Amino acid sequence: KFSVVGVGIDKHFIENVSAGKKQNRIITVGRLVRHKGFQNIIFGIATMYEVAPELWIIGEGKDRWRLEQSAEFNLVKNKIKFFDAIPFDERKEFIRIIKESQAFIFLSESEGNPLVVPEAICCGVPVILYDHGVLNEYIQNNRCIGIYNPKNPQEVARTIKMVLANPKSFLPDSSS
Repeated sequence: KFSVVGVGIDKHFIENVSAGKKQNRIITVGRLVRHKGFQNIIFGIATMYEVAPELWIIGEGKDRWRLEQSAEFNLVKNKIKFFDAIPFDERKEFIRIIKESQAFIFLSESEGNPLVVPEAICCGVPVILYDHGVLNEYIQNNRCIGIYNPKNPQEVARTIKMVLANPKSFLPDSSS
């Protein structure tokens, strides 16, 4: 007999992290490499330029320079902030940043079962995911909002706008 064991997070720890007022920003996290989909988020933000929230990209990797150049080329450098990875011993700060964001977006094209997705769900913010692979399970269980074609900047922008227009309608069901 086999059992599937999900990713473990410390729900009690996350629930006890205090957060301030929601900021006009969305957040994404990961290693800054091509398959993580950060470029697609930048293109989506560029598409909605005038009404775009601030985008915080947290992570390190060989594509940071390319992503910074893309933000500048697409005229959204003022809307996008890059931050180095947050060390595990500063986890409280990381959780607070997620909780103070209007939404979390994760458009990676190749993932196992990333820890950051259930953490964002537990933080109680709307979570936008690329609807494929193991991430599809979060969407099917009404925990996240799916994007079917993350390489389409209009779809990315439309989904972000929809979530930000009525974030309470897209809060994750974290009951299970």
